[in-house]
Amino acid sequence: MNATATSVDPRRRGAAFRGGRALDQFTELLHEDVVFDGAELGRQIGLLPSRDSAADRAATTAFNVKTQLTDRWRERHARQRTHAP
Repeated sequence: MNATATSVDPRRRGAAFRGGRALDQFTELLHEDVVFDGAELGRQIGLLPSRDSAADRAATTAFNVKTQLTDRWRERHARQRTHAP
């Protein structure tokens, strides 16, 4: 196994990037944001399951359940910490 900075072995194949650029400028370029779909890149390199597959739906459902449980936990415990300075 080839250990890299991300611990993901290279695939030796290309990936297609689709995205867009957003420029913030008036008289000079202030900054540029490049936006792309990171999940689609993950699918292309085999890190994530294919879109709309059973594994993709299961992973999305698990993430949403985890998010809902975390939100409920934070709401309940935030009320208990209201007396803190």
